[in-house]
Amino acid sequence: MLGTISGQLNDLTEIWKSWQPDAVLCDIALWGPILVMHELQNVPLALLSHVATCILPSPENPLPGANWLLKASPLHALEPVIAWTWRRASAGVPRAANKLRKEWGLAPLSGTVTEFTGQMPLYLVPGIPEFDGNRSDLPPSVRYVGPCLWDKTPDQNPPAWIHKVPRDLPRVIVVEGSIYPDRPCLLELAAKGLAHLPLNVVLVAGEGRSLDTLNTDLGPLAPNIRLERWTPLSDLLPIADVVVAGGDSETVMACLNKHVPMVLLPTILDQPEIAWRLSEAEAGIRIPRRKRSPERLAAAVSRVLAEPKFRGNAARLAEEFSERSGADMAARLLEDMVTGAPSLMMRSAH
Repeated sequence: MLGTISGQLNDLTEIWKSWQPDAVLCDIALWGPILVMHELQNVPLALLSHVATCILPSPENPLPGANWLLKASPLHALEPVIAWTWRRASAGVPRAANKLRKEWGLAPLSGTVTEFTGQMPLYLVPGIPEFDGNRSDLPPSVRYVGPCLWDKTPDQNPPAWIHKVPRDLPRVIVVEGSIYPDRPCLLELAAKGLAHLPLNVVLVAGEGRSLDTLNTDLGPLAPNIRLERWTPLSDLLPIADVVVAGGDSETVMACLNKHVPMVLLPTILDQPEIAWRLSEAEAGIRIPRRKRSPERLAAAVSRVLAEPKFRGNAARLAEEFSERSGADMAARLLEDMVTGAPSLMMRSAH
């Protein structure tokens, strides 16, 4: 993240020469505007998280993103010690960030870069408090706006195969999404575990994957399983009785929004935490890496289909979404920030 800041600042400097923005909105992982540009140009900065839970640390949650590892294990009692150890181990990051800020004539940070993001005027989380443990000690800049979902333009029609998936049996959609490991582990597991079961299964390749390569990797598929290229979630969810996925925030929020229960096999990035949150809400089943097998996947899918509580809890969370309007709410908050609404006035960066 630090290594790309110089390039970010070069690009943004060129933009500022021809077009002076009244505000900046960026992802929490884009550190150029966060660490330098908004102070250098004296422009309010808003952050839009790509994660459906807030990753800002707080007294009640010193290691956000690690609940899946700590809360249900003996390590929970050691959480403050682990947080302190992690802070010491990663101390080089704020040091490097402060060196960069000094080059631009800016004061050093008093804490970590992540903590600093909580000082921005607006920190948008595309989720709801209920899905994030109803945290009560976050800064007032943090606003849960609900899912911000978009995957295609309105003029794009669903692929023809969508209408050909039989309805005689439950339909299971297995999706890799847009961020996935090199090896198609999820698709391989589903191709083995769900083969020859009374299910209609669609394996949906990750965005950008080659179907030819996947066909070679997966080998012959059972008659009840078909492989298709990447397809927008808005086309897939109307035909899904259950979704099997890794557990990224976008996929989970989209499924909940359509009342579709899930089986999640988390692997990378925010997937373990989001999968744990979903399991805690009983809107799906999480299969940790150490426990995954074709047999466990088949059992989990069967259970989600058989027990109405999973779909019911997904619908319950979707009702909570309705209290927030996602991108519309985010846009209104951005407008308030730009026009100087008292609750969102730009704060001192120090």
